Amino acid sequence: MWKFEHRLKVRVWEVEYKNLIQIENIEKLVRYGNEVEKRGESLIHNRVYLYFTGLYDRMGVEVYEGDIVRVTPNPDVYYNRVVAWFPERVSWWLYKLDRKFDVILKAESQKQIEVIGNVFQNPELLIPS
Repeated sequence: MWKFEHRLKVRVWEVEYKNLIQIENIEKLVRYGNEVEKRGESLIHNRVYLYFTGLYDRMGVEVYEGDIVRVTPNPDVYYNRVVAWFPERVSWWLYKLDRKFDVILKAESQKQIEVIGNVFQNPELLIPS
């Protein structure tokens, strides 16, 4: 017998407030929606929803859409990439700072990546060094 358990995990970037909110289940999402509506605001406008990829980095940190990860293919080489959903390929990818998709994000990638920030709170990490 198959058992399927899906936990909704999403982050919401509130553009106007520059606030990142973690939502870990449906109940929290409903509560968040009610709070937003009480403020007379839209759940869609000025909000960016960032979804959990289902993967963790090498330190055990959850990897979300919009995260900036440091990729270390070997001890002497590293580079930063951004996590994004690639709808045409129906998969999570890491894209270069020039916005070109680079490599697919796979379970095997977890040993080589570390979340170092996200595109909203740490844009300085997107500047090539």
